[in-house]
Amino acid sequence: MRGKELLTDGSAALQPVVKPEFRIVGRNEREVVDLEIYRRKKELQKPIGLQKFIDFLDRNYQQQNLKRDWYTLDKEVGFSMDAQMRIFEEAGENKALAVTRTKQDMLGFSLEYLRQGTVMPADYEIKEESDGTQKVVNLKYGKEILDTVSEKERKGSVKRSIGRVRDYLLGEGEGSVGIVVSPPGWTGLKTDRGEPIIYDQTQILYFQNTGNRIEETTYRTDFDQQKCRKLIERLTGTEIPSNANVEDYVGQIALIGPSAGHLAKEPEGLINIMQGIGGSAFAYGDKTWEDMRKDLRRRRELYEFDARAKEILDKFEVYVLSHDLNPLQTQKAIAGTVLRLSKFFLYDGQEDYDQGELTLKRSSYTVVYRRPVTYGQVLEEVKKLPGCEGGGNKTSVLSVTERTGTVLTKDRGYKFDDYEHGCKNCGKKPTGPCQICEPCTEDIERAEAGLE
Repeated sequence: MRGKELLTDGSAALQPVVKPEFRIVGRNEREVVDLEIYRRKKELQKPIGLQKFIDFLDRNYQQQNLKRDWYTLDKEVGFSMDAQMRIFEEAGENKALAVTRTKQDMLGFSLEYLRQGTVMPADYEIKEESDGTQKVVNLKYGKEILDTVSEKERKGSVKRSIGRVRDYLLGEGEGSVGIVVSPPGWTGLKTDRGEPIIYDQTQILYFQNTGNRIEETTYRTDFDQQKCRKLIERLTGTEIPSNANVEDYVGQIALIGPSAGHLAKEPEGLINIMQGIGGSAFAYGDKTWEDMRKDLRRRRELYEFDARAKEILDKFEVYVLSHDLNPLQTQKAIAGTVLRLSKFFLYDGQEDYDQGELTLKRSSYTVVYRRPVTYGQVLEEVKKLPGCEGGGNKTSVLSVTERTGTVLTKDRGYKFDDYEHGCKNCGKKPTGPCQICEPCTEDIERAEAGLE
């Protein structure tokens, strides 16, 4: 009776995972063992801690179909490890601030990417400074609203438009509204791999002054540029030409005063307008306009995940704050948490269980959990979520400091590493094999794609 194994069966197919069941290899004491396992099953199946999980991946990365440097997430998923590591670098000794911001980005990643949500909320507090000026500060991230937008995004047009909306809402007061339409197309941002980010979705940013706060609700739709032009015309009365560039779209903001009777003054009214322009029951992917309305009604609950997801995030916070981690250890903690969240959301809440031993009478039983889904499979699924074609387009949650978008991964097959010859167009270095620098190459590609 010594050395017997208690095994769990499972399928490696990418489908909802059933809870593991025990199969006992043995011929004696079967009923006794069954009863004991049933009694102690919950005790044995405790999710492992983050350090154990990291050690597990370090030791078993091959078994899990991962690369040795699994903590880079292959730089192909919708979560920028580079941006998160910069958060910790900039925070210095204030680890608590870095952890808070990274947790917020993980929440955003889960909501926008893993859950494929159509409504993404963010709340800002209006703060009065000693000199009488006002700041609009992200409540969960602790940054002024303009500091959450990259200067590089669409040649600064996104930052300028949000700045205009902020100033208008502060001036007009409670009940005022500002709307920014950000269409699909070129962004000016890049992934961790240095590849250009191209949005393949439209995001409509709705801001409302509610008194001492500004509430932002971002709606995500499948609108193409034609529908974006119709939406902007409906909101502002301005007709945008079909050959307009993306900066022109972003620059046409809608500003609605507190006493105006505009239909878009209320969030659900904006959904009604968008649905009329959309022309179908679907707002984004397989999500309907009614799904969007349901998400809007539970706007404040969207970031309130169930107990297990919160536990994953809490374990990350406790682990990082209670250990003196070097940058590599911090990166592993972030990547490990992203993998756990991804597995939890994509595979119907399947959890990670440690191996354990069950001692019954004078016999030792080793409990082995055969995980039906490897983390390599999880990583591959994250790479090809809706809108993606394995290594193709991916939504990229860079950070709250560098807004979200969709990545068009482009491998040109060459690098811009020629520092001897200047660009034929602008004279800048370095250049590629055609003696064209990267910014000019991107301009050419944008023109060819009809994005200029």
